[in-house]
Amino acid sequence: MIEQIKKLIAGGENQHVEFKKAKNDFPNDAFETICAFLNTEGGMLILGVEDDGTIKGVNPDSIDNIKTKFITSINNQQILSPTIYLDINEVKIDNKTILYARIPNGSDIYRYKGKIFKRNFASDVDITSIKDEVTRLYLKADNTYSENQIIP
Repeated sequence: MIEQIKKLIAGGENQHVEFKKAKNDFPNDAFETICAFLNTEGGMLILGVEDDGTIKGVNPDSIDNIKTKFITSINNQQILSPTIYLDINEVKIDNKTILYARIPNGSDIYRYKGKIFKRNFASDVDITSIKDEVTRLYLKADNTYSENQIIP
């Protein structure tokens, strides 16, 4: 897994990869990214890395608090709705601890604090008031449930 993470970092931020510093705390703007990944094509959230790919690591004394905030927040409907079960893992690169979470392509419409986000290259875009984009999301979600499909 170390080599995979190194390769993702070397490739920089993009449609499927987002870096956050997160030295001592889980950054609140990372929830926009989680929501956007869920609503788009999924991706990898990597904590302890600067936007330019510089590995800073997270403070070892803060790891448990960062993990706890991540897990409790994604299971709090006031923050992320609907809630989802995700893991956050750690790996050491160059003697620095990096945390990462694989975010799947969700099968629902996800909201962060009531707003709908979608990933557009390396940005998380609030599409809540963009009717056409929200409609596309609903159509995509509708097609993912087998109950809505006619099976020959």
